[in-house]
Amino acid sequence: MSDRIEFGATISAVAAKNKALRLIGEFSLDKSIAAASTHYPNIRKASVVKGLKAVINQSEPLAQKFTSLCGPAAFFFNITRSRPDIYTQAVLDLYKKGRAQLKNLKLESSAPAKTASLGPSRIRDIDWMIMSSIKSSWYEKPEDDFSAITWAGDLLAWLRNAGYQALDNTSYVGTQGLDNLLQAQNAYASGHDVFLFVNGKIFQFTGKHSSSSFPNHWAVLNSNIKISQHDKTSGQYKAPVPLSGPLLNSILQEWQDYDDAIEAFEENGGFEAPVKTSNLIALDAYTWGEPNKHVFGENGASQKAELHLFLNHYFGFIKAKR
Repeated sequence: MSDRIEFGATISAVAAKNKALRLIGEFSLDKSIAAASTHYPNIRKASVVKGLKAVINQSEPLAQKFTSLCGPAAFFFNITRSRPDIYTQAVLDLYKKGRAQLKNLKLESSAPAKTASLGPSRIRDIDWMIMSSIKSSWYEKPEDDFSAITWAGDLLAWLRNAGYQALDNTSYVGTQGLDNLLQAQNAYASGHDVFLFVNGKIFQFTGKHSSSSFPNHWAVLNSNIKISQHDKTSGQYKAPVPLSGPLLNSILQEWQDYDDAIEAFEENGGFEAPVKTSNLIALDAYTWGEPNKHVFGENGASQKAELHLFLNHYFGFIKAKR
């Protein structure tokens, strides 16, 4: 029998979850399976059972914690959500055999990674096992930062080898604009998995006013991308609506009108300079173990989630679909 794990025919989320829980139950009761993995000696069978149940029941999602494994976390998150049975089988194969294969994607941690010393504050053991396996021979321990970086080409290759059709819409040389963000929204609305390529500042409380010169983080889009336009007449924000072509054109026209007004002000002078419209962006994303992380921190943060600030840290996206 082949060790290759195949997605096969589409099944419902309930059926996939039930299958995953059945696999976990069989693994737990199988007395022939050692209490500690022979391949990952610091990982215990009981801990794998507990961790898998937490992930499958979504009480404690997959989390990179204090590692730089945002790329692997993003890749596996959508699998834990849509096909938890596939994720479970991969984890169990790693524990029992030291390797797994998801279609054409080979999963096997390096020898140092298999014996790495793990602390619960650093990363959960099953998360380490599955996420280090995709980095292969050049990733050794949770503290490694540079070797943990996931480039767009890496994520694209993982997706394609796992059987996804994937398209890269990212850039390393500069931030992307509103038209690229609309493409990401359209991809999400059409059922694609959307991986946002950003600078991690957009999910933090600091550094919001600066521009980012490089991307350093992957997050999974987990909602529509919504915009609240500022109403100049009332001075209030309109109700948020999903980004669309007409809305994009309206925003671009606002920005053009502002640029024209500034140019006229600088040429002709005046009593008061034009004020640029500040529209707000709202989206949820899976990142750092949180399925619904908001832009610029939690709701109610002192810094408004202004669209132009988001775009200062946005470098595009990868979309994928099976």
